[in-house]
Amino acid sequence: MPPAGEEVVAMWEAVKTHYDDEKRHERFIQLCLSRNNLPFASSQYRTILLANPTEEIANRMQNRIVELATMTYIATQSNLRKPLNKSWRMSGFVLFIGLVLVVAGALTPQARSLIAVGCSLLAFVVILRQKIFNDE
Repeated sequence: MPPAGEEVVAMWEAVKTHYDDEKRHERFIQLCLSRNNLPFASSQYRTILLANPTEEIANRMQNRIVELATMTYIATQSNLRKPLNKSWRMSGFVLFIGLVLVVAGALTPQARSLIAVGCSLLAFVVILRQKIFNDE
């Protein structure tokens, strides 16, 4: 994996020079996270683990990278899902009213015009929802 810049490379060199300093490891990982370059950090620790699979610091840092990547992924996925907002609830309410008007018009001979009003509401809400869905 290529590094995201000279600062990342310099930080990795500092980590290698002072390998026992876990604060440096954490700063390196945080820098990679801020530069969207966690794969580079992971590849550096994976290289160490290939040479020595029982190396404790590399194992902990690799697990830390996986945790951060997972949290970042979950955060982006939850931001993509939009909560049910008031406009969707309101359109559901208007759909319900439209259905009530259609049923009332069908059951009451004197109020047959309610069928037309109810169908108009239903068509309006369906078209509006379709427009909103296509714009998102």
